[in-house]
Amino acid sequence: MSRFFILKTNYIEAVFIVLKLQNILPNPLARPLVLALNYSGLLRSDMMNPAQFDQVTVIKKANIYFDGKCISHTIQFDDGSKKTVGVILPTEKPLVFETHVPERMEIISGECRVKIADQPESELYRAGQSFYVPGSSRFFIETQEPLDYVCHLEG
Repeated sequence: MSRFFILKTNYIEAVFIVLKLQNILPNPLARPLVLALNYSGLLRSDMMNPAQFDQVTVIKKANIYFDGKCISHTIQFDDGSKKTVGVILPTEKPLVFETHVPERMEIISGECRVKIADQPESELYRAGQSFYVPGSSRFFIETQEPLDYVCHLEG
C-alpha cells in the first residue's frame, strides 16, 4: 500500500512517496531518514500518524451536500492547510463535485466509482487508494456503500 505525503518547502510543493518504507530501506536507514525529514519540517505531524490528525482546528459547522448524501467537516492545520473529513452515503446516480483548488481524495473505507472531468470511463477506487482532481474542474462519484474519505485541499 502506498502512502503519499505532501512536503512544503519555500514556495515549492513536492510529493514524497513512501512505498512501505520499512520494506524498502533496512530499519537502520529508515528511522534516521524519517527523523531527518521530520526535524527539517518537511513532514507535518499529520503525515507521521496516518490514522489520525493531531493539533488541528475543526470547524464545527458541517458541510452538507446533495440532501445529506455527503457530509463533511473542515479541519485546519497550523501551517494554514485544510482538509475535509467526511462520508458519502450510497447513491443512485453519480454526485457531481466542482473543484476550485486541486484535491486529492483519499478513500478511508468503502469503494466508489469516479469519473474525473471529461474522462470517457469511470474508475473504481477502494480503501487505501487516492485519486487526484485538478483545480477548476469537476468529478463524478458514486458508491453503493458508505464511503469514508479525506479530501486533501492542495491549493
